[in-house]
Parts: sequence; structure tokens; C-alpha cells
Amino acid sequence: MLFSLVIIQALYPYVLTSLGETSYLVKFLLEGPVIVNIIYNNSNILIDSNTTLTLSGKITLKALPTSLGYVVLIDGRKVSNTSLNINGPTTINITAIPSYVNLSVYVFGKGVVTVQLSNGSSYSISENKTFTVKNYTFVYINAPFNQNVIFNHNIESNFYVVLLNGSTSINVTFLPNKNISPQSKTQLNLTGIALGIIALAFYLFFRRKSSSN
Repeated sequence: MLFSLVIIQALYPYVLTSLGETSYLVKFLLEGPVIVNIIYNNSNILIDSNTTLTLSGKITLKALPTSLGYVVLIDGRKVSNTSLNINGPTTINITAIPSYVNLSVYVFGKGVVTVQLSNGSSYSISENKTFTVKNYTFVYINAPFNQNVIFNHNIESNFYVVLLNGSTSINVTFLPNKNISPQSKTQLNLTGIALGIIALAFYLFFRRKSSSN
């Protein structure tokens, strides 16, 4: 009987109630230390693990982290309260992530790296350093355009933008300058500056967007 019910739910992810209303299977996928209160038809349903419910119409979610130092994301958005209208089979992801994480920058070779955080702080370093940074924010890292730089062993560039989602390590390797003509070096520097401005524009855009959420 249970096996037959599973097959029916897989083929028809909705249920007709006795009043003729159509309800749908809603999967709640929880990750991390989080508890969720689902308000539906003036009732409260409390869950703390992956759960599938049969729902329809408007539902309200109120999610809270169960450990200090965590924030909640609902479907990737940094919100803890939200209302949804269920009009079909739905999967809702609710995740608790650390509020702050470690950003470790490892510098190889001779050079200075500038690390710009989303709160506006800027640091110039020439040796390994670990920062405590707000999670789920953008970080912009750049090096002088007259030097040859590789990020994370395989990205040859003078700038790097990363969205932190957990503790992160970034390797910055300074290579000996190649023998190129002054004219080519000027062209490369101008190109690098232009690309750096574009990367910085993206960083500022996403920084403003993430801070507004």
C-alpha cells in the first residue's frame, strides 16, 4: 500500500481535497542549524529537517538559526521571513550559513596585494594574511598592473572578484616580468586597467545589491 502511494505521488504531485481544492507536494530542504515555522490555514507547522507537505495557496515561512553566529537563506535570498503562493509542486531550500568566515590570502613571490571588502575596508599586504569577513559578500583583490600575477595557480590576471560562501583560501603568485617591449607593456597595462575597472564595477554593483538584501 505504501509503495503504491509513493508511485502515485511521483506520477501525480498534487492531491484533490474533499472540498475539490487542488493541493500540491511542497518539499522543504533544510541545511545547517535551522528551524522553520510554516504558517498555513491559520495553523503552525514546525520543522527542523527535510519535510514534504501537501499545501496550496498562501504560506508564510519564519526561519530561525538554532546556533549563534548564523544567518538564514531562503532559496538563496538572505531573508528569514517570506510569504509564498503555492500553485504547483515546489521545492524550497532553507539554509543556515555562518555570519562570518575566514578569508585567507597567501602571497607567493615579491609583490603587494590589495584586498577590498564589501564594507569598504581596504588592506594592502605583501605576506600571508587571514581576514574575518562577513559571509555571502563580495571581495575584490587586485595587484599592480605592471606585474605578472596568477590567482589560485591557474588564473593569469591582476584582479580577482569572489563571492564568499564559507571559509575561502586564495593564492596570489607574483611571477618575474616577461621581456616585452615598452609599447606592448603600455598596451597591456591599459588593457589591464580597463579590465580592472570593469571588475571593480561588477564588485561595486554586487556589493550594493548584497548589502540591500
